[in-house]
Parts: sequence; C-alpha cells; structure tokens
Amino acid sequence: MKDHYTRSWRWLVLPALLLSIGLTVVYTFLPGDAIPVSAIFGRHEHLFIPAGYTFSVVAIIAASLLVYAGYQLLPAQRHIPIYDKIAPSIVFSSLLTLVWLYTFTQEYLFVAWLVQVGQLVLSLIIFMRIRNEMNTTLYRQYKWIQLPFTTAAAWLTFSTIVYAGVWLKSIGYEGVPFGENVVAVLAVLAVAMLANAVHNRYHDFIFPMTIAWCCIGIYAEQRNAEKLVALVALSTGLYLVARVVIVAVRQSVVEVARVYAPVRSSDAGPVPNHRSQSA
Repeated sequence: MKDHYTRSWRWLVLPALLLSIGLTVVYTFLPGDAIPVSAIFGRHEHLFIPAGYTFSVVAIIAASLLVYAGYQLLPAQRHIPIYDKIAPSIVFSSLLTLVWLYTFTQEYLFVAWLVQVGQLVLSLIIFMRIRNEMNTTLYRQYKWIQLPFTTAAAWLTFSTIVYAGVWLKSIGYEGVPFGENVVAVLAVLAVAMLANAVHNRYHDFIFPMTIAWCCIGIYAEQRNAEKLVALVALSTGLYLVARVVIVAVRQSVVEVARVYAPVRSSDAGPVPNHRSQSA
C-alpha cells in the first residue's frame, strides 16, 4: 500500500509539469488582462537583469523536464526509486509556478519573490537527492537526469536574485548606501562564488555553466549602459567557463594516465635481480 502511494506521486509529475509549463507559455505570449512579465521588468529595471535571450534557458529546462516526466513512467523504469523520491518536490514546485505566475503578473512582487525562494529550496532538495543517488553504482547510467534539475537549480539561484531586485526597485530602493552598480557587482560575485563552490563540492559542470551563461547575459545587457557591471559579469562568466574546462581536461589526463600506466608496467617486463646474478 505504501509503495502504491509513493508511486502515485510519479504519475502526478507529468500533468503537473504540463499545467505549469503550459500556463507559463500562455502568460508569456498571451497574457490577456494580466500584465506581461516583460512589461514588469521594464517598469522595474535594474543592473542584474540579463539580456532577453538569456531566458531561453527556461525553454531548455521545460523541454528536458517533459522528457524526464515521460521517461520515468516507462515500464522499464518502474522499480527505480529515485523517481519516487523526487516526485513530490517536482509536483509542489510546479504548483508554486502557478502561484508565482499569478502573483508576479498581478504585481504582488514580494509574495512572488517568496514563492520563488520556495521553488529554489525545492530545486536544491531535488539536486541534493539526485547527487546522493548518483554516487552509487546502480544509478551511474541515469546521470543524464541531472541535466534538467541541475540547470533548474542554477537558474532559480540566479532568477531569485533577479526578482529580488525587481521587488526592491518597485519599493524605491536605489542601492543605498553603496550605489546600484556596486550592489549589482556584489550580486554577480556572490552567485559566481556559489557556482564555484558547487563545482568544487560536487564536480558538477552544469551548475557553473548555467550561471556563466547568465553572467554573460548581464554583460550583453549592460555593456553600453554600465561598464563596471558589464566587465565584472563578463570576467566572472569567462572565469567559470575556463575553470570548468581546465578541471575537465585535468580529469581526462588523470584518467588516461590511470588506464595506460599498468600497460606500460607490464610491457617493461620483470625487473632483473642484480643480487642473484652476481651471486
């Protein structure tokens, strides 16, 4: 009975995602009486908002989540428990998306930000559970499922700061006492440090690369308006990309050396015993 209850959550994942993604598309392109998301950004612009194309990562997350939702329902995946462990968090996060769409487009911006924080917490819970399971031999073949959830966790980390800035601008905050450009620079450095910490702790490249994409988006948006923020964002994004590449190359070299080291030792043959020869 308990197993049936647990697996029922898995069946709710697909309809929950279809509903949240479908309404996101409607609110984005056919808002009706609601205020479009882009119009709210326009009213409360700040220096941490990236270029519009940066938000294309949301489409990647949505598409990969739908693939995951269908894949985890296949008969061959029925007895894989990781899907049941993360299903409730996915369903609740999808429901929070509906709440966020309503509150944000009605300009209840502080409430919308709190909802976004809730989504971030759920995404980090999913991220941690998947990472813990992926460390076992059983789940190594399922590592691809990290893509949608790690990307979502990174994006929500970034967007939570973006929407905090939207709310702060709506109440008249101008970066006192440092100035808006300094606050934006500090936000860029903070999110980059978090991405670097995730990379160091979990050897994950998706999280820092997603943050790098966002930082480069800030550069593209601010390069003609705020040079300091643009320069820091570009430098930070390139640093994250370079670090991921360097670590990946280093790991590949170590793996190659580990594979070929025994071969070289065996080709060399036995080491002669000089003592026995002299005797």
